Amino acid sequence: MWTPVWFARARTRTDTGTRAVVRVPRCFDAVEPVAPPGAGHRRSSAGPITTPGTILKRAAGVLAAGVLAVALLLAATPAAHAQIECTSVNPPCPNELPHIDITPSGGTVSGADLAVTVSVNDDHAINAASFSVTLTGATGSAFVLGLDPNGASGRAMQTIHLQTGSGNQVSAHVCDSDGLCDTTNVTYTYSPPPRRQHRGRHSSRSRRTTTTSGMPRAAPTAGQA
Repeated sequence: MWTPVWFARARTRTDTGTRAVVRVPRCFDAVEPVAPPGAGHRRSSAGPITTPGTILKRAAGVLAAGVLAVALLLAATPAAHAQIECTSVNPPCPNELPHIDITPSGGTVSGADLAVTVSVNDDHAINAASFSVTLTGATGSAFVLGLDPNGASGRAMQTIHLQTGSGNQVSAHVCDSDGLCDTTNVTYTYSPPPRRQHRGRHSSRSRRTTTTSGMPRAAPTAGQA
């Protein structure tokens, strides 16, 4: 800011021999007055004076705050994902079909009575009312599903009786709470062990004959025959 400062300069007019005073304007830098000691700090009406050093300090503070915020966000993200379970109602988590596992998983068995376990699980929740087990060839009581506290898994156990041959099938069906269903089948072949042949023991009996007189007579030996 430039401020005109007037000062007097003496000039002599030679034509009249008289002397006149002429005021000539000159411009100097306006220096803001410095407050005397003890007068306290006063703000200019135009606002605080901003210097390059102040700008750098403010920029460094903003940058540090941004870096700290990003670090806190990255640190909290894994914990947040760990607390939120992946379900079908929480995209972008996938919604998968329920899974059924039947044990034993099929094959040839040598016993007519077989203990079978049907296990189910889902990434969201199991619809227990949709669970069913169908027996073909084999016979047994109904399978009743018991769900775990989380509602996403459970199992049913039952002993079935197999018929001889390969026509024994167990078919399990279940749906999840979103209406997605799955069915799994296993087949058992019952091959009973071969029967043991029991050989009877023949006891040697002596032949006894009767004489004309009614008295028993010893059987003839091989040399006498």
